[in-house]
Amino acid sequence: MRILFITWTRLGDAVLSTGLLDHLARTEPRARITVVSGALPAPLFRSAPGVERVMPLAKARLDLHWFGLWRACVGTAWDLVVDLRNTPVSRLLWARRRHVWRRARRPMHKIAEVAAVAGVDPPPAPRLWLDPPALAAAETLVPPGGPVLALGPTANCHCRDCRRAHG
Repeated sequence: MRILFITWTRLGDAVLSTGLLDHLARTEPRARITVVSGALPAPLFRSAPGVERVMPLAKARLDLHWFGLWRACVGTAWDLVVDLRNTPVSRLLWARRRHVWRRARRPMHKIAEVAAVAGVDPPPAPRLWLDPPALAAAETLVPPGGPVLALGPTANCHCRDCRRAHG
């Protein structure tokens, strides 16, 4: 099974999508997954189970980055395309199934919104996969012997519904 997983370019949003990616990898253990994300969050996905390719997406003028992504993916017969960005690419590629993000009808947490794209309930929690290079980098940043590191992934949403729900 071939899965194309298009997630966000912002770090916090990309972290919040990792629960869905983990769910897909667990429910389709033989899947070969390609993840498309921004350059900054791309390392988050390199050790995820089933991920064989991570494609950092560099934004280009006139939205030409979407054409480049289409060109890189058009030659593959995808079994599933998960598009959390609602891009034109997900409609222009051949795929047996598609899960494309649509704006929620009611305000909900971003993790629940991501899970709803694929009809997953309850929403899976975000997940991080730490490989030796990530652990080595962390050791250079965190002083030895003290408390460990705490992550607090967040995402900014500026849509009308979220402003209304959260003030």
